[in-house]
Amino acid sequence: MSRRTPGLPPKPVTALAPPSSSQLCRYFPACKKMECPFYHPKHCRFNMQCRRPDCTFYHPAITVPPRHALKWIRPQTSE
Repeated sequence: MSRRTPGLPPKPVTALAPPSSSQLCRYFPACKKMECPFYHPKHCRFNMQCRRPDCTFYHPAITVPPRHALKWIRPQTSE
């Protein structure tokens, strides 16, 4: 029987990669490359309600439809 106390497991190392380029992607926000080396700004959590003129986050000009409007419904077939 061992008297050793179980140690805490080591914390996983999660290094956040800095933006690989400070140059804005020319195709943003329509960029489809998953491994694009250019900078893609994050969306502002306040979106159109953001009142900070110096906000560095992305504010899209169009709004995303509500969740219920994006749900696919199978078309009815007449049999």
